[in-house]
Amino acid sequence: MTPQSTERNRRILIIHDNRTIHEDFQKILVSQSALAGLQQARAALFKRGTGDPPAADPFQWDFADQGQQGYDKIVSARTHNRP
Repeated sequence: MTPQSTERNRRILIIHDNRTIHEDFQKILVSQSALAGLQQARAALFKRGTGDPPAADPFQWDFADQGQQGYDKIVSARTHNRP
């Protein structure tokens, strides 16, 4: 059994042969700090309060075009204790 890590696992591997899908996932998984900047700009433009943006760690993602490439990335990540 491996020891429990206090670090949250926010790593995602996206396997798809269409690069546009990869770009879509990047847009969806944009970091909260980037969203906070957008909210501040919107508030300044429309003279509104922003409130506190939700705090979240950014995702770490990797992409593979094919199943074998994805499998190799998984094996490598596990070997380096970064599942």
